[in-house]
Amino acid sequence: MLKLRSLIFIILLVFFIPLTAEEIQHVVGDLSIQVPSAWRVEQEGDSLLIQSPDENVIMALIRLEADNLQSADQQASDLIGDVFNDFELEYSGEETLNGMNAILYGGYVISGTMMLGYYVVETPLETYYIFLGVASLDDSELYEDEVEAISESIRPVE
Repeated sequence: MLKLRSLIFIILLVFFIPLTAEEIQHVVGDLSIQVPSAWRVEQEGDSLLIQSPDENVIMALIRLEADNLQSADQQASDLIGDVFNDFELEYSGEETLNGMNAILYGGYVISGTMMLGYYVVETPLETYYIFLGVASLDDSELYEDEVEAISESIRPVE
């Protein structure tokens, strides 16, 4: 019986602990987000900058000063326009992200070398955030699973 318990304990150590140690939870305002531990994270107030280990994928979670989802959407669009001069985005529609109202956009920087996408998110406390991701076309596929996991981890703080 002792050997069976030891075996189960070893299996848990080998398989479970590395999975839980790979991500770190960050709280930004009234949202939480899980980021792989190998990724670089910088936080300043209600903003979070996330970079892949090779710095070829950059994401940001930024609080917007808006009164409703439509004004947050406009503010996010203006912010994107200020940062990227020539881009083409496609409106993907209103969705929910872990129970929160969200608007999703995706597209490319016109030069054809960068992929760009973002969510505008309304939290249960009626605060608004933009979650933005930018990557080279090559790296967008390389980090696709990690980017998707990070995006899907955004949740209201309980």
